[in-house]
Amino acid sequence: MPFDTNEKNVIDIKTIYLKYKSEKRLYIPARAAREFANNRANRIGDVFLQIRQIKDNLNSGSFKINQYPILHNNKDYKELLKQFESIQTSIKASRKHLDNLETHIQSWTWDDNVSQAYKEIFTPEVIIEVKKSKEDLEKDLEFRIEYRVAPGYKDSKKPDDGIGDLIIWQTILELAKEKGKDLIFVTNDQKNDWFYKQDKIGLYPKYELFDEFRRFTKGKSIAIINFIKFLELSNAKPETIEEIKTTIKENSSNDFKSSLAERFLKQLSNKNNRPILIEGMEIEHVKFGKGIVKKITNRGELERAEILFDREGEKHLLTKYADLKILDSPLNFLLQNPDFDGDHRDIST
Repeated sequence: MPFDTNEKNVIDIKTIYLKYKSEKRLYIPARAAREFANNRANRIGDVFLQIRQIKDNLNSGSFKINQYPILHNNKDYKELLKQFESIQTSIKASRKHLDNLETHIQSWTWDDNVSQAYKEIFTPEVIIEVKKSKEDLEKDLEFRIEYRVAPGYKDSKKPDDGIGDLIIWQTILELAKEKGKDLIFVTNDQKNDWFYKQDKIGLYPKYELFDEFRRFTKGKSIAIINFIKFLELSNAKPETIEEIKTTIKENSSNDFKSSLAERFLKQLSNKNNRPILIEGMEIEHVKFGKGIVKKITNRGELERAEILFDREGEKHLLTKYADLKILDSPLNFLLQNPDFDGDHRDIST
């Protein structure tokens, strides 16, 4: 359930979860629950950063009009003064509301809407620990990486070597075998080693997952569906489904990774004229001045930039809301054109 889901839709989803829980049909691998807890701070942090940067943008704007006595009797000038006064009043009120929102978010411990709902839904009897030993899981992962068997082999470069997905998968296998039931696994994580893909879209789960599940559970079946499909099958309200669709679409872009060349080409066709940043780039912010991009994370709509400014020091900004300009410098040119070898014929005109 996305953290920016509104309260009305949280209640709708919570009702669905509690129904399945009362029927003893709802379970979550303990590993997935821990990952939720670990990711929660980042998700809430994204919301907080958006609020803060909207406020910064308001603070950096100039919404004043000079006095021109010669125009005081002009009807349009009088109306213009009224409009600017109204704008300034609205901005002042907006800043106050944004300050209150920041304070509200900072006051959260684990009492935001989503976390509160999950506390009621995912109680100890619903959270399932894996039974396979750590040593056996590590051996299994080594085998899968060597022979490219899903899941886990394409996550071998992650800090946990990709064992997280394997633990979740093993928990699913053990649960279905213990209950002697067919199982529906709900996930939005369409990894390359779980799904056959075309044009970065997961078409359907890999055959070997179905085969392993069938063999381990002695003939049971598994369906792997996304959260939207789960809501549709559970007869969620249309407005709930539409909101979740929009949120997931926006958040899915966070996983997008591209090469320097791809980012440069994208910059040339960027419809919003938002600069595509590269680590090491020299930039200028309308409020903080000049600085160097130190780190980029969460490519997509919620892209974050860690920037070291000459005057203001280090700042963490959401590039979507940051008023940034890429400086015209030799360093930036080389970063945007990694294949340039000094020959003027390499420069596109």
